[in-house]
Amino acid sequence: MITTIRRKAAAALVSFGLVAGAFVAQAAPAGADTFTVGAGQSIQAAIDAAPSGSTIKVKGGRFDENLTITKNNIKLVGTPGKTILRPPANPVGPCVQPGQEGGPPSVSGICVLGTINFQTFTVIKPVKGVKITGFTVRNFPAEGIIIFGGQSTTVQNNTLVNNGEYGLFALASSGMAILGNTASGSGEAGIYVGDSPEANAVIQNNTAFDNGFGFFIRSASNGGLTNNDAHDNCIGILFLEAPDSPTNWTATGNQVNHNNKVCEATDEAPPVSGGGIVLLGGHNITLQSNTVNGNVPGGPTAFSGGIVLIAGSSGNSVIANSAHGNVPADLFDVSGAPNTFAGNSCGTSIPGGLC
Repeated sequence: MITTIRRKAAAALVSFGLVAGAFVAQAAPAGADTFTVGAGQSIQAAIDAAPSGSTIKVKGGRFDENLTITKNNIKLVGTPGKTILRPPANPVGPCVQPGQEGGPPSVSGICVLGTINFQTFTVIKPVKGVKITGFTVRNFPAEGIIIFGGQSTTVQNNTLVNNGEYGLFALASSGMAILGNTASGSGEAGIYVGDSPEANAVIQNNTAFDNGFGFFIRSASNGGLTNNDAHDNCIGILFLEAPDSPTNWTATGNQVNHNNKVCEATDEAPPVSGGGIVLLGGHNITLQSNTVNGNVPGGPTAFSGGIVLIAGSSGNSVIANSAHGNVPADLFDVSGAPNTFAGNSCGTSIPGGLC
């Protein structure tokens, strides 16, 4: 699981063209650039009909469709707790991945997609200023929400439930604001940011539980995780160097407790459980004023502990955190590299003397 990159989903995007929905949503008066979608209507049809800069308001109801946004400054506004997006019987669009060996297609709920060179996985032209808020996105085989080639994208106050791969998956993107979302039951991670050397991401006030990883930062730099809650995952917060090192992050004021779920071994990775905040590589990352308690393995695991620095993690600062009741230690540094520990409240450390 740790080495999963999910480029397979990105490669498949080129295989499909955009297909409009079956029913055009009711539109506001000309020039207002506001569209309203009610029960029984198509959200995708409204997106297709709306010019850049429009707001699309979606009333409460269950909508069985997958959505793609490729226009700038689209605001997609659901009714919190009432607008529910579920997989359609016949998904369409560029973010639908063909099934393996004749199996059903793999589809994401909402896809924010820039113009991509699929040979190099580079962004030719980002899609800018998209905002998604107020949706419940559940039971999609791939991601709840995917951002590929987004710039200044806001994902706020959404609920992402039981999606097969990730709750929110952002790659090759910058200027993300991920605010106040809840992600649970994801096969891989609740909230993921990867392949983004200039992520400039603000990840704040989110809750992630019952996922493989709560928050997963891989090969992405420049950002902050603030006041998030990660509990009952296999690992609460994971920074991973694969292939590039995540750098220039701050993680402050997060609650990272009881991440004791078991992720069993796969062909790609060993089993993991009981990890609070884990750095598997990472440079110039500041972990400050976090609460990290009761992270105890629930089964076999390659590593565990409260705040864990492993293999190649260097130049990081672990400052003024409170970590207690973690196994095998509250602070666990086996990186073999220089890192700074100061002012932490904890009971145990490996090596000794870090508390």
